[in-house]
Amino acid sequence: MKPFRIALGQFNPTVGDIDKNKNIIIEQIQKAKEKECDMVVFPELFITGYPPEDLLYKPHFIRENLNALEEIAKYSHDIVVVTGFVDYQNDLYNALAVLNEGKIIGKYYKQHLPNYGVFDEKRYFQKGSELLILELNGAKIGFAICEDIWQSTNPIEPQALSGAELIININASPFSTKKLQTRIEMLKTRARDNIVSIAYVNMIGGQDELVFDGSSMIINPKGEIISQAKSLKEELLISDITLEQAFRMQLKDTRLKHLRPTIEGNFTIKYINATTKTDKKSISLITEEREMAQNDTALIYKALVMGLRDYIHKNGFSKVVLGLSGGVDSALTATIAFYALGSENVYGIIMPSMFSSKSSITDAKKLAKNLKITTH
Repeated sequence: MKPFRIALGQFNPTVGDIDKNKNIIIEQIQKAKEKECDMVVFPELFITGYPPEDLLYKPHFIRENLNALEEIAKYSHDIVVVTGFVDYQNDLYNALAVLNEGKIIGKYYKQHLPNYGVFDEKRYFQKGSELLILELNGAKIGFAICEDIWQSTNPIEPQALSGAELIININASPFSTKKLQTRIEMLKTRARDNIVSIAYVNMIGGQDELVFDGSSMIINPKGEIISQAKSLKEELLISDITLEQAFRMQLKDTRLKHLRPTIEGNFTIKYINATTKTDKKSISLITEEREMAQNDTALIYKALVMGLRDYIHKNGFSKVVLGLSGGVDSALTATIAFYALGSENVYGIIMPSMFSSKSSITDAKKLAKNLKITTH
């Protein structure tokens, strides 16, 4: 079996800007084709941006998202494209589309809808029930959307029992402290328990109060990370996977042999087929790519910078005004704004009064000088 080459599109969509999000996908499909990839994958609800919230109640918004998917499909010749979108079938679904040879060849609907913390998906979506397996160049590939893979009862096991060697998991997973390590341990467990490789793609960027950190990765059936994208940075992560490794390990596993008869009649699985070019003579085998571990403070700071930058730019602003007291809080806020927007877009307001200490004014002015920001 030849190596399977996959590209994970870790990019920054804008909620509601369907044309922009569509163009990102089309541009990256072309780049993946140049690298002779078999498949390119984009995150959850990438066409609409995440979370679309009450935009989902506008019929024209749903239609525009579906029209964009049809247009993207035109670029899927000689490659399989996977992306998140919103589907409508008498109700709304948080959906994944598989595109090939200019057509939509398959859809998968998210089965576990999170309704805790920052998530409110049960308000908008109906849950899916059917599993999807793609047969591509001799390999079987299953699918899951974000929360599906976090649950103990998940669609990964029945797909693995049905012969899937690779699971594509598309995500809009927000950043929080310690989240990355928790995510990695969960994905390693799913890969080992089900003897599958997992391609996990996550979006990046800020959207209102949320920040998405990316950190997309590929994990082999032994639970080892073979390739990992950077955190909080746009990237097309390309890697080769030896799917035959999962095939061999599954055949030897007695637990799977005993479980296989139990899935008959309990799950509805739709099988689809696709083809891509399998000769990869012009591109050498892509080796491991791993991000060096970063400490929590560095990641939190990068997330704050990205969150502010995207909040300002995605809402059509360019400049910020903030108060400078000479204290630590305003100093940190001004520094984040400086790195997010540039000194020319940050204005500091100093408001001395009879209650202000001399040092509060001098410290504020020194900070402004160091950051080269204008003060009033």
